[in-house]
Amino acid sequence: FWKRTNLAGAVAGMVVGATTCFVWKFVLSDYAGTYEIFGLYELAPGFVLSFVVTVVVSLITKKPSKEMLDEFDMVNGNVPMDTYLSHVRDTLKCVLSDDKVSVDEAETIKHLLAEIPEHK
Repeated sequence: FWKRTNLAGAVAGMVVGATTCFVWKFVLSDYAGTYEIFGLYELAPGFVLSFVVTVVVSLITKKPSKEMLDEFDMVNGNVPMDTYLSHVRDTLKCVLSDDKVSVDEAETIKHLLAEIPEHK
């Protein structure tokens, strides 16, 4: 994963990769007898072009928001434990406020909340 990747880069990379594979397999492979490179398995050029386009488009478009970068760090474990626990507490409180939570589930969540130290 690369933190600088954004939605535009990811979508552009997927579109270019898929298009490259399709064109390589169904159009350019007909020229494999004349040009040896077109005999190459279509996923190889699809992957390379997808990677390049993802990087280039991500660099020339808006950076991901701070919230997205924080989420990236959270998922990858690159945050202090107190920040992580604070996030867990907030999530559990949000779930607890849902009126579809059963009594047993609510008790379990309350027990978990009691075990997680308060963020200072």
